[in-house]
Amino acid sequence: MKGFVLTGVFDFLEKQFDEQLVFDLMDKYGMPQGGVYSPVADYPDNTLFQLLERAAVLLDMPSSKLSKILGVNLFAELSSLNPFWVGQAKNTFELLKSHDVLLNKAIEEAFPGFIAPSFNCIEINPDILEISYKSPFMPADVAEGLMSAAIIHYNENFYIESKKYDQPVDFNLRFFLRRRCNNRISTD
Repeated sequence: MKGFVLTGVFDFLEKQFDEQLVFDLMDKYGMPQGGVYSPVADYPDNTLFQLLERAAVLLDMPSSKLSKILGVNLFAELSSLNPFWVGQAKNTFELLKSHDVLLNKAIEEAFPGFIAPSFNCIEINPDILEISYKSPFMPADVAEGLMSAAIIHYNENFYIESKKYDQPVDFNLRFFLRRRCNNRISTD
């Protein structure tokens, strides 16, 4: 499954930025021409992170920005592949709270052994959602881009705040979605 994601990222880079960027990545970092990643192969957990870091260098942008752009694209891809995932929710909170049950279950059935990203959500109040994001493979900035796209999709107004865990593991990060109310941010 990781190869499927990595191949999709190359596709995204080629469409979003430039076909030459993909060739430059392959040339500069010694990736094999004509396939780059096998869609059915498994790769080390940090492979996506390294790919995004290298592409960001060639694009002369922070890797966090490129990762967030990828997350926005991922939201669009997931929405088109599984419209029920987005359609079953009325807002971003509902989407994120149901993500692990609806989307990850389908991913696990389609790709046995792949550990899908997890969004463990606690609704602190109607204006604040705490999300514990966990993934050994997908950087948290990609998840933040996905959340940003959901906020736009549902025409909501939230501020995304991220907090690192004291002892980070993989790409785990805690996010808080705080509703903006008349130019102020809810802080309960």
